[in-house]
Amino acid sequence: MRVVSFSLAAVMLAVLGAPPAARAADATVRLDVGLAGGADAVAVVDRLTRPLVDWATVAGLDAITIDVAAAERDTVLAQLAADADVRYAEPGSTVHADSPHVDIPQYASNDPYVDSNGPNYRWLEMSQVPQAWTWTLGSASVSVAVVDTGVTGNPDLGADRLAAGWDFVDGDADASDDDDHGTQVANLIAGERNNRAGGAGICSKCRVLPVRVLGHRDGRSAEGTSADVAAGIVWAADHGADVINLSLSTSTRSRLLAEAVEHADSRGALVVGSAGQTATTARQFPAGFDQVLAVGSINEYGAPSIGSNHNSATDQWIDVLAPDGIWVLGRDGTSIQLARGTSAATAIVSGTAALALAVRPEATADQVRTAIVSSTESGIGLIRVEPYDARILNAARLVHDFGGLPDGEAPRVTGVGLVDGQVIGVGNADIVRSVSVTDDHGIARLELVVGGRVVDSTHAAGWARDLVLDPASFDGDLPVTVRAVDYAGRQGEKTVTVHIDGTGPAGTITSPREGEHVGGHVKVVFTSTGDDVAGALVNGFPMTRTAGTNQWSAAAPPQLLDANTWGFVLDAIDPLGNHTTLRRLVVNDYEGPTATSISPTANARVRGTFTSTINGAEDGAGVARADLWAGNTYIGRDTTAPYSLKVPTRAASGSLVLMWNLTDRLGNVRTYRRTVVADNKAPTVSITKAPKNGARVSGTVKVSVKATDASGIARVELLINGKVVATDTKAGYVLAFRIKAPKKTMKVQVRAYDKLGNVKYTTTRTWKRA
Repeated sequence: MRVVSFSLAAVMLAVLGAPPAARAADATVRLDVGLAGGADAVAVVDRLTRPLVDWATVAGLDAITIDVAAAERDTVLAQLAADADVRYAEPGSTVHADSPHVDIPQYASNDPYVDSNGPNYRWLEMSQVPQAWTWTLGSASVSVAVVDTGVTGNPDLGADRLAAGWDFVDGDADASDDDDHGTQVANLIAGERNNRAGGAGICSKCRVLPVRVLGHRDGRSAEGTSADVAAGIVWAADHGADVINLSLSTSTRSRLLAEAVEHADSRGALVVGSAGQTATTARQFPAGFDQVLAVGSINEYGAPSIGSNHNSATDQWIDVLAPDGIWVLGRDGTSIQLARGTSAATAIVSGTAALALAVRPEATADQVRTAIVSSTESGIGLIRVEPYDARILNAARLVHDFGGLPDGEAPRVTGVGLVDGQVIGVGNADIVRSVSVTDDHGIARLELVVGGRVVDSTHAAGWARDLVLDPASFDGDLPVTVRAVDYAGRQGEKTVTVHIDGTGPAGTITSPREGEHVGGHVKVVFTSTGDDVAGALVNGFPMTRTAGTNQWSAAAPPQLLDANTWGFVLDAIDPLGNHTTLRRLVVNDYEGPTATSISPTANARVRGTFTSTINGAEDGAGVARADLWAGNTYIGRDTTAPYSLKVPTRAASGSLVLMWNLTDRLGNVRTYRRTVVADNKAPTVSITKAPKNGARVSGTVKVSVKATDASGIARVELLINGKVVATDTKAGYVLAFRIKAPKKTMKVQVRAYDKLGNVKYTTTRTWKRA
C-alpha cells in the first residue's frame, strides 16, 4: 500500500505532458471511495475481485481512490456498494480552473492600480477596494490558501510572503506554478502595493499558502482530479489557512469534495469558491456546497457577466459578485497578465475576507461570510438586474462594519457638476456628473436633493452611475444639493441654484398648408420666431437651415399619424435640449384626377374629324392637363377645362380606342378609356327598278332603290340633271317624279347618305322625254 494522495499513473502522465485527469487514452477511470471510520483500506481493496490498475489514499480523509479499467467500472462500483466498510463509491470528477490562462500584452505600466487613471482602479472601485485600503492593507498573520495550479513567486509576491506549500499533482513539496493561473490568483489576492511592479493585491500584507492540485493544459483551462482537489482543501485547512481560495469548479456533485469542504469548515477556514464559467444557472462545485461562499462575476456595467454562472428564480446559490478583469504580474516576473472570469472575482472576495480578518482576527469564518453577504450592494442600474441575482461585494462597507478604524471626518462635496446660475433645459437628463467628494475613507452613498426631497441616490459613489435630475418636473430657479454620506453615516453637502428653462423653440410650419394635397417627398419649411433652434427633424429627416434666415427645410414623405390621418411631425430642439413638436395634417394624394363622362359615348360611330371631350374633371391638388391618344396616335393636350380635342379619323374604319390621361399638379395620373367606331365607308346603293338607260319617259316616273349601310341610311335622293327632284327616308325606297317640261335629255342619278354623312352615287342614266 502507498499512503500518498496521488497515483503512480498520474505522475507518469504528468511527466509525459498529459493532463492529470487523462489516463492511457481514457482506458482507465478513477473512483472516489469513502470508507467507514476505522476501516482497513487494504482489506477493502483486497475484497475486490476485478484487477485494479492502481489505488491510493486521500490524505486527511477517510477515503481512497481506485483506478480501474473503464470496462470494469460498473462491476467494481457494485462490489464497493455491497461492502460494509464503504460509505460511498462514485466516479471521480475532473476539476477545471475557471478561466484559461491567456497571455494578453499590456502597455508598459508598473503597479497599474496606483491612481484613478490606472486600468485596475475602476474595476477594484466597483467593489470599493481602494476605499477599504484606507482602513487596512491586511496582516501577515492572515493566511490565504490558493488551491490551484501552484504559485510561483515574482517581484509582486516575494518568497517572504509565500508559506511552504504542497504539490498534490506530483506529490512533493514544490508547489510552483506551471500554468500562470494560480500565480495570477495569488497576486490578485496578495500582490505587493506601491512597489511599481504588477498590480496591487487586495490584501497586500497577508500571506499566501500555495497548494498545487491542477496541471497545465496548452490552450485550455488547467485541470485536476476531485481527489487531488479534496486533498488540497484538507491540507490547506490543516496547515492554518484562514481563507481557502478555490478558483476552480466541476459540474459533478462530488461527495469527496463535500467532505473536504466540511473538514475545512470544521477547522474554521472560510472556503471561497468560484461559481464557474458555463453561463448557466446550474450549480458548480465546490462552490455549490452550502458551506462555501460562492462567487460570481460582474461586467463593466455592474451586472452578472455573460460567461459566468448565475442565480435563477428557484435557486439563489451564488452569494456575492465581484469584478472579473484585473491586471496582475505573471509567474515569469515580467509580463502583465489579465486575471479574469469567476477565478478573478473569487480571488477578490478571498482577499477582501483577509482584510476583514486583519481588522478582527478573532472573527470566525461564519462571521466573515455573513458580513460579506450583508455588506453587498445592488447593481449600478445601467442594465437590468434580476431580484434573485447576487449582489456586489462592497469591501469598504465590510471592513468598516467589521471594525476598521473610526471614521473621524465628514465628507466634503467640492463640486456637483453644476454651477450657480446655470440654465438647464427640460430636455437635459443625467446632468449631475463630475461630482467631486473627498473623505478620509470612502463614500457609501450620494444623494441628489431638490426641494428638501431626495430625488435620486446611488451607492458606492466611486463607480456608480451619474445622479439624474429630471428638469421636466421643475420650473424657474431651483436649488440643487448633492449630499455625500460616508460609511460612518457622516454627511457633507453642497448646494447650487440653477434655472430650469422648459420652453422649446417657437415657430410654425409654413409649408405645406394645413389640409394641402401632397405626394411623394415634400419640401417642409419650418420658420422659427427666434434664433434658438439648434436642430430640427421632420418625420425623422434632418432639416437644414437656410443661411441668413430662420427657415429650416427638408424633403420628407408624409407619414400615417393614425388610421386615417396623414401628416408631418416636426421636432425642433434648442441648445438646452428643450423640444417643440408641431404637426401638420395633409392629404396624402397618390391618385390622379377624376372625371364624370367622355364624349362621344361608348361605341358611338364617328367619321372624319370629330371632337372628344372629357367632362367633370377635378382633383384636390388641381388638374394640370389632359392628354388624348387615339389608338397609338397622340392627339394632343388641353390645359383648360372643359378638356376637348379634335380627332381626325381620315379614311379609317373600325374600332378606335380613345385614351384620356388626366394629370394633377402632383404628377398623379388617372386614365379613362372610350371605344368608338370610325365609319368612313360610303353606303351601298343600287337602282332595282327604273327605266333603262336611253329610255323615253313621260308622265310620272318611279325609281325603286336598294340602299344599305352599317351606320344606317339617312336618306335616298333622285337627281335630274344635278337637281334633287325626289327624296325617301324609309327602306324600300321609291322615288317618284312627274315629267312636266324638263329638258329633252335628262341625266338621272340616285345618291344615298348614311347617318354619318357618307354618300354614294349610282351610275348616271340618260332618259329622253317622249
